[in-house]
Amino acid sequence: MPELSELLQQGADEARRLGFDEVELFALRQNSLSIKVFQQEVDTFSFSQNTGVSVRLFHDQRCGYAYTEEATIEALRKTIQSAAEVSAILPADEYQRLPDPGSQQYPTLSLLDHSFSELGYEFKIASARQIEKSAKESSKLVVNVPTASYGEGALEVALVSTRGLKARYHTNGGYLVAGVMAKRGKDVKSAYEVRYAKSVDRLSGSQVGRLAAEESIRRLKAKEVPSGPYSILFDPRTSRSLLSTFAGMFSAKNVQEGLSLLAGRLGDTIASPSLALRDNAVLPGGFASRPFDAEGMPSQDNVLISGGKLQRFLHNSYTAGKDGVATTGNAARGSVKGAVEVAPSNLYFERGHASRDELFTKTPRGLYIVQLDGLHSGANPVSGDFSLAAHGYYFAKGEIRYPVHQFTIAGNYLGLLSSVEGIGDDIEFSPPSGASSVGSPSLLVGELAVSGA
Repeated sequence: MPELSELLQQGADEARRLGFDEVELFALRQNSLSIKVFQQEVDTFSFSQNTGVSVRLFHDQRCGYAYTEEATIEALRKTIQSAAEVSAILPADEYQRLPDPGSQQYPTLSLLDHSFSELGYEFKIASARQIEKSAKESSKLVVNVPTASYGEGALEVALVSTRGLKARYHTNGGYLVAGVMAKRGKDVKSAYEVRYAKSVDRLSGSQVGRLAAEESIRRLKAKEVPSGPYSILFDPRTSRSLLSTFAGMFSAKNVQEGLSLLAGRLGDTIASPSLALRDNAVLPGGFASRPFDAEGMPSQDNVLISGGKLQRFLHNSYTAGKDGVATTGNAARGSVKGAVEVAPSNLYFERGHASRDELFTKTPRGLYIVQLDGLHSGANPVSGDFSLAAHGYYFAKGEIRYPVHQFTIAGNYLGLLSSVEGIGDDIEFSPPSGASSVGSPSLLVGELAVSGA
């Protein structure tokens, strides 16, 4: 297949030949591999490669957009013409302009691990098999391993504009997923473990399988808890899933469209003074690190909350123009089919200094939450309100006493951030989704409403 940068440059030259001087061509090439094992046999094996190019054409304060999934100059010519036709029928907008990254230099980042492509399929199948083997060997209480998967993905991004911009980067990573069922008597519990890494040597099938098995066993014989207010300790996965659900409130686009409860609150205290929130696209080893955003603007480290105060919103060039500020380098495109949006890169709460055991001692009793369900239906990203089914453990006097289930937690996300009383030293990040990865340490919240028995 042709080099993406060369193809896009040909497209930019063609755009000029057709009389268009403000054109941007953005390309994605994605490879993905997925292997699933069941009872030590390969259950599914799939590999895919997709390439697409989007064209944004600016003319008379209008932006026309079109895309193609055919990587040829003939297809690009048609796509440029389609974008021109779209721009002619759209209303003028003074903020629609081709972004200019200027003479700024892109940061140098290490994003590619060649060992993913160098290792053979047998090694990758063996990793999935090891998940299942390790889980079953952990205990006789393990009765099924419905999920034992290995996967990897590679992404090439290229961007060329008629203003002379020409940029490209490659990134990749891999993941393991274990889903384990344990049974004692009639009681059955399940648990999942997902591990993503930017290098192969940080993926251990035996470890992932064992951890999922141990968690499923710990959840057996869970009890119900009475309704009422409880201190809540969110583990890193549940605290980051909440942050991911409500991350849109930090988008300038949502603020401008009236879809964020943070509108008009820059400089206000919105969280505990101990909390700091960053979006760092140049984080070393970050799962969503990149040298530039989807408009070719240099990546940077943005502080969103410091000392509990809201410092800034995330911008692309359009939202920055409307607010009269500089872009934060957060333009994003989930695919070539979508328009340019605003999205975080590596969004995370900074780690604290307390171990999990120390957090347990900061309150007389509480619930340790390790799984939240219903985040799509039970949380309102605009209002910040949530009511979510949860699984976890009751703890008292610094020790976990027993597993608990069949309860919900409810509150408001800003209220939750304001009542954080402890921050763990155990930060974990989610696998990248689109342009973003979200991370958080354990967070101890003073009080939330619990609906139980």
